[in-house]
This record gives sequence, C-alpha cells and structure tokens, in this order.
Amino acid sequence: MTEERLMNLMRGLMPEAMTWLRRLIEVNSFTSNREGVNRVAEITGEMFADLGFAPEFVDSENASYGRHVFLRRDGARVRKPVVMVTHSDTVFPPEEEARNHFTWLEAPSENRIYGPGTVDNKGGTVLIWM
Repeated sequence: MTEERLMNLMRGLMPEAMTWLRRLIEVNSFTSNREGVNRVAEITGEMFADLGFAPEFVDSENASYGRHVFLRRDGARVRKPVVMVTHSDTVFPPEEEARNHFTWLEAPSENRIYGPGTVDNKGGTVLIWM
C-alpha cells in the first residue's frame, strides 16, 4: 500500500474515528469509577464489532474495579497472532474533570482535540481501530 493510499484511507476513517473518540472521552473512566470503566469497555466492544471482533468481558480480581475486555476474531488465518493492548481507565476523578473543565474540546485553530484520554488510552484505542 502506498503512503498516499494509506493517507486517503485514514482521512476517510477520520469522521467515524472522531465519533468513537468523543463517545469514549465523554465517559468518565477514573480507575475507581467501575461503571465508567465498564462503559468504556462496552463502547470498545461496539467499536470493533463491525470489524468482526467479538468482546469477552472478564471481571477484575478486585470487585472495586471495572471489567477487562478481550476482543477476538475467529476465522482469521494468520500464522502469528497480533496482540494490541490498551486500557479502559483514566486518571481524573469526575470532580477534577468538572473543576478543570476537562472534557471533549475541539480546537480547530490548533488542529487539536482535548479531553481525558485523548493521547493515552482512548486515543490509542481509536488508533488501533483505524
């Protein structure tokens, strides 16, 4: 695949990728926010479903924390599996997000998007999807 073709493919995916990213960012998934972490895992499962992946949710050993999600695609004929790892939690409790107005924010003049997890787990999950 040429660089130009790859860039065109990525540009074509950007609107949907930004929708997924916004959905993920709008969920507070502070580590001890079990419900939020579980919701991010569910959205991740939804994101990869159209690519043929089925989610498996596994409870954490510590019931205070959210579930893990493993995505598998049956029928793929590969000699060596590819494993990509991300996480569902972020570091900001809801109070800190609210106090600092740390939410989804598009800054077109800067060509940037801000929000919890944009350059870490949530942005990384979307890049894996792309």
